[in-house]
Amino acid sequence: ANSLASVTGTKELEEDWRTEKLSDLEYADGSKVFDDFSSSSDRVSFAVNGVTFTFDQDETLSDIINEVNATASAKAKMSVTDGKIRFESTVKGAETKLEFKNIAGPEVFGKDGAFGIKDTSITPKSLISEDMTLAEIAEATGKELGGTDVAFSINGKEFRFGQDTTLQDVLKTVNNDPDAKVTMTYDQDK
Repeated sequence: ANSLASVTGTKELEEDWRTEKLSDLEYADGSKVFDDFSSSSDRVSFAVNGVTFTFDQDETLSDIINEVNATASAKAKMSVTDGKIRFESTVKGAETKLEFKNIAGPEVFGKDGAFGIKDTSITPKSLISEDMTLAEIAEATGKELGGTDVAFSINGKEFRFGQDTTLQDVLKTVNNDPDAKVTMTYDQDK
């Protein structure tokens, strides 16, 4: 439940990417995003998690983002972060995935793809790491901590931690307490 497939492209877009037509869209360095529209009827078509999207070159990147985000069956959210295109699965856990495919027109995914996203299948990453605080973990996983401390008991031994305690410190404290009679571990890849 704590893994998420997400990816951010490597190519930075021009500042007015929201309003530029796809045929005029440029990267921050002035080069064209889609330089291989050969005729005015050319379209760009791609799939996200098996759902196909097709756009005319006079549409905008904002149009693409809005359509991807409005299509629940694609199970993906698209955005632009710091000028770079980002996709994130709308599903967390074992079912999280991002699979991309170029269908027709200019390639948007792959080594030379317009979106700057090299891989067409994204491996999920854990939302939690041992150096995160309990408050950060709660936020990343969408849980409410409720109150200021996190308290639990193991084999009759009570533990209480503040929200600023890191997961690593929780593990150390429990593992170094002989009354708990347990060894706690966290596997980031599960």
